[in-house]
Amino acid sequence: MASALLLLTIPQVLPIPLFVSNLLALPILAVAVQIMLGRQSLWLPNWLLDKPVARERLEQICEKVVPTLRRVERLIRPRYANIWARDGGRLLGLACIAIALVSVAPLPFTGWVPGWALLLIALGLLQHDGLVVFVGLAIGTVAVAIFIAVVVGLVSVGDWVT
Repeated sequence: MASALLLLTIPQVLPIPLFVSNLLALPILAVAVQIMLGRQSLWLPNWLLDKPVARERLEQICEKVVPTLRRVERLIRPRYANIWARDGGRLLGLACIAIALVSVAPLPFTGWVPGWALLLIALGLLQHDGLVVFVGLAIGTVAVAIFIAVVVGLVSVGDWVT
């Protein structure tokens, strides 16, 4: 699950058009729900699994992402692995759902901060690094708080205008 979360989240942190990033957040949301449900194997709809990815596009993404991931991997190591004990994985999945929902919202810059949060969570899960997962959750909390503040601000401006 963590590798799927990582692969699906990488485009979120790249500069791509607004509505494309929002659409790409939907499969992330599906993976987050499955993490919360405690699934051990990934399920995605056939229409998504059968969608081809152009080799050239994949190479472009890898050229941009791999050097950064190599630098980041030097900092990641197994620590605080007990966060997955009992229902920790389900709570983590619930947090990922909240963060992914922010990415789905069609507001400017709503994909980058939650994207980085989910990317760090996925890296931490893959490397069993609880500290990196906690940093990702902290960034995700900031993303959710900013989103709530923006929505509240838009609602209050709407009330003020009418």
